[in-house]
Formats: sequence, structure tokens, C-alpha cells
Amino acid sequence: MAGKSDYVTGTITLTNGQASFSGTGSGWQLAQIREGDTVIDVTGATEFMGVIASITDNTSGTLTKPWEGPDVTAEYRIRYMADGQRSTAQARLLIELLGNGRLTAIAAAAEPAGVIEMLPGGSARLVPLTDLVSGANYDVQVANMAARAAFDGQVAGFAVLVADTGDGRAAIFSKLSNASGDWSAAAYVTGPPITLDITEVDEVPYGAPPDVTLTPRAGGYDVSFVIPRGMIIEPGATTTLASDQPAAVTFVPVTGGYRVDFAIPRGPTGDIDGVTPFWVTRLGSDADATAARTGLGAVGAPGSAADNRIAVFDGDGNLLKDGGKTIAELTPANGSVTNVKLADMAQATIKGRAAGAGTGVPGDLTAAQVLAITDAYAKSNILGAVSQSAGVPTGAVIERGSNANGEYVRFADGTQICTRTQSYPSVSFSNVSGSIYFAASAPAAVFPVSFSVLHDASIKTFASGKASWAATGNQPTLSSWPNFYAFAEISGTAPLVVYYFAIGRWF
Repeated sequence: MAGKSDYVTGTITLTNGQASFSGTGSGWQLAQIREGDTVIDVTGATEFMGVIASITDNTSGTLTKPWEGPDVTAEYRIRYMADGQRSTAQARLLIELLGNGRLTAIAAAAEPAGVIEMLPGGSARLVPLTDLVSGANYDVQVANMAARAAFDGQVAGFAVLVADTGDGRAAIFSKLSNASGDWSAAAYVTGPPITLDITEVDEVPYGAPPDVTLTPRAGGYDVSFVIPRGMIIEPGATTTLASDQPAAVTFVPVTGGYRVDFAIPRGPTGDIDGVTPFWVTRLGSDADATAARTGLGAVGAPGSAADNRIAVFDGDGNLLKDGGKTIAELTPANGSVTNVKLADMAQATIKGRAAGAGTGVPGDLTAAQVLAITDAYAKSNILGAVSQSAGVPTGAVIERGSNANGEYVRFADGTQICTRTQSYPSVSFSNVSGSIYFAASAPAAVFPVSFSVLHDASIKTFASGKASWAATGNQPTLSSWPNFYAFAEISGTAPLVVYYFAIGRWF
């Protein structure tokens, strides 16, 4: 077979002293570059070569030893190993593997029927096929741990299957030595018991679908039923599942209701077929009605009753009787509130009780009493004095005020804003600072109310006929704006209006 041409697609990066290499624009895996092929550096006068140990993907691989040539990122050639050379090497490896004495050992062993040859430690051994396919092996099975004691004197390797180790699980124990009672730890072959407990049964309207919820817990499941009113629920099939499978419930429609089929994981004995769970008895037949009502009291039916009337309990709670009223008679016309409940109700009031436990007819509550009871805000109490206790608002939502120092707004969340407007009829911009002019320093202005935390304080100026601005002379305090200088680009006098602004918190 003709040899393949050298592979030259893309560029390669080789680093002196490193076995790993990478490519750009290459497709080494697609081109079937393999172990034994040769990388050739064709960039210099000396062609350095490296044998490939492995190819990771289309753009990376490793050499059998670190690259001995210079660092290079350039064109390259990868020369394929000839198929004949590769086949010769594989054949030589096979001959070496077959020549280590293992085939000789197999050939020397007798081969009766029903055995398989194994080579533990280099010598052939015949193992019965049943030992490999029969699962867990043991010499004897006993019912419990007490019965295992009869075999305490057996030799090392003797195995006993105990059906119930004390918690419902089965396990195999092996003698570790010839010493009496020297048993291994339990090798469990079944899981813990699986139990079902009904924790809740809820009733839903007739015609609604039934439902059941299985909640996993230690040792089994808690079962919650949703049963449609007036529909029968009868027990169905119980199917055994593998121990690692989740329990499942299926509702199958039947005449007048549903049949409940359970699928339960295998328990400690490996089977629950033939076992009647307690819920089957509870839901199964009228004959067991008394047992099904355990804990509910002996409730009896009324002697007689008229159609559509409400059933009520008698004095001792153990007997239902005719309530004497139909649903229609107890339902107000058009779904309205009865006149008794609306009697003596004043306009724009709500029935209730403002204070005291009291009994009897509720009184009329005013809007103010309703707000006090519900701790709500309305247009009558949104504006007012704000207050707080430990950061919780106890007063109005917004407070607005003013004094000789300006105006302020306080909010219930602690935010505070202060403003002030000051007018000067004539201000002289006669002081020179470079190519601009400024007026005499204006004094600090006191806030209309003080801050507990100040976030920002600013001053803006507007001079008639001039472009002007303010520059502060120092820092503001919690109680005042700083003094400032008014600047303009030209000299002269002009009326000046100053706008002060500050924002922070009042608590």
C-alpha cells in the first residue's frame, strides 16, 4: 500500500524543553495523525524531529520526549508512519504478551464441563461457572441472629444468611478465622422496611378529581388523600417494586368513584403480596364502617329529615338531626347583607368596635376611628408633623414648613430638603482674580431646620446682565450653608439673586 503524503496544513507551535505542542488551522484528528508519526521542523537549516506520543484533538498533542529544537511557530511537516511498520510493531507486542507463560498455564490445565479458566497470580485456576452467576453465596440460612450462634465453631470462610438481623433486614456473615464467633460485619442483602401511614384525608366538592400525595420519610411514606364528596374509593391492586423504586399511586375510574392501585417498594422480606394494609380495611366496605370511624365518635343518622335541609349535630355531638332550614332560607336575597346587620348604620360609617371586648350590636365607626384601628394613612393624615421611634415612622408622611431662614420638607423615611432664596439689589463685582471679577464674601446662611446627616449643600447665583457663579469659602455644617463669593466674567454692579439648596436626613 502506498504511504500517505506528509501533513502540512496550518502552523505548529513547539517550545524547547516541552513535550506538548499546539497548532493553528490544523486538523490532526481528522487527518488521523497518531502515535508514532513524526513532527519535522522545516524552518531552519537543521531539521529537528520529534515522535508523537498522542494527539488530543485537531490542534494539540504531545511528543514522546521534550522538544530539543528551538522555539518555533511556523510551517511544519508531520510524516505518517508507514502501515507496514505500524503492523509489525503491533504484532511484536502481541508476541511478547503471549510469550509470558500464561497460554502455557492455560494449556496445561484440565477442562471439565461447567468451568471457566482464570489466571490469578500467573497460574491457571478452574472456577465453576455457577460461582460467577449465582449471586451471593452462603452455606446455610437461619431465621435470626440467635440461630447464627449454632455455627460459631465453623472454619474460616463459612457463610450464614440471617433472614432478620433485628431491624427487618437480611444479611450474610462470614467466619474470618477458625476462632469461635469470629464473624465478619453484616453484608446486607435487603433494605429497611417500607411502611405507609395515612396522615391526612381532605374532602373536595363532588366531581373534582381525587389526588394523593406520597411524602418520603425514614422507613417509608406519609400518605395524604384528597377525596371527592359523595364518591366511593375502593382498594385495587398492590404491586411490588424493586427496593430502589419510588412508591406510586394510581386512581382508576369505576362506577360511582375510583379504585386505588398502589405500587410499593420491596420491603425487608422482599415481598408484600398477600399483606392487607390497614387503609384497605378503612376504605373497603360498609361492614368495617365502625372501625373506619375510630377516633371520630359514634355519629348516628337522624330518624327522619326533609330534602335540602341543613343537617346539624345535637347536644352531645354524636347524632345528626334535621336543622329545619334549607340553604335557600339561610342565603340572603341577591347575596346581600341582611337588614339586621345594616340596622341603624349611619352614612359614611363602618360597623365595628373601637375599644373594649364587649358584646352585642357593633357600633358605627368614624373615618378617624377606622384609621386609628387599621394604622392606615389617608388624605387627612398624610400631611403633618413627622416623627419616628427607633427608625419606625410614628407621625405623618410629609411635613412642610418655613421660617426666616427658608423653607424645608421632611419625609417619614428621614429624608430632609432645605431651600432659601436671597436677593441683593446691587452687588459690585470689582475684585479681580486673573481675568474674572468677584464680589465681597457673602455670610453663611442658617438652614431653616438642622440636619442629622448632610448629603449635599449647593449655592447658585444669577446676576442681571452677567454670567455669574458662586464659589464657597468653607465647608457647610449641619446647621448652615457656608459663606461664598459671587464671580462674574465682567466687572460692574448688578442685582444678584442667590438660590440655596441642601439635602440630607433629619434622623
